[in-house]
Amino acid sequence: DTLTRLLAVTRPDLDAVVAVGAGTVNGLAKLVAHRRGVPQVVFATAPSMNGFTSVSASILDGGVKRSIRTATPRGVFFDLRVLAAAPAPLVRAGKDVYVPRKGAVRAGLGDSLCRATAQTDWLLAHLLVDRPYRQAPFALLAADEAALRTEPDALLAGDLVAMRHLVRTLVLSGFGMTICGGSFPASQGEHLLAHYVGMKRP
Repeated sequence: DTLTRLLAVTRPDLDAVVAVGAGTVNGLAKLVAHRRGVPQVVFATAPSMNGFTSVSASILDGGVKRSIRTATPRGVFFDLRVLAAAPAPLVRAGKDVYVPRKGAVRAGLGDSLCRATAQTDWLLAHLLVDRPYRQAPFALLAADEAALRTEPDALLAGDLVAMRHLVRTLVLSGFGMTICGGSFPASQGEHLLAHYVGMKRP
């Protein structure tokens, strides 16, 4: 419904779509840009998800969370000071974090650290039912993930070095999804469970 309203109020001849925000804003901007056939850029305001650089957008459709293939943004811009000032639930672990009076919000550290379960699920699918599997997307994340696990509290303290590590994992994870042509390296069973809980307890 929101996408339909946005398409109705945006000019058909627009040159580009600029998103200023995080998960939902980025997803809607990707969809509008894709439908209009124009490029999209995003200025992130929270390190809340790894889809900034991915080829898809997640959106609620009739109460069901769906991933829709769009296009990778032309540019993604991160100001570490802006991200460090984001509300703590948007930074810390938890995937979809439930905030009173706001509902489910994305949490960037959770999106980053769930990589291990996504990788395990994908490898199992490869071994059990012969799904294609690639190691490269995970190798991109190794150094920054190790730094995040060492000092996760530094993120909530506003440490810009820690925030840089988180942003790199989110950006590279999104690129990994684009390289692989789907969300396989970043989103598996844990995302389905989180979306299910979000749909049952909105």
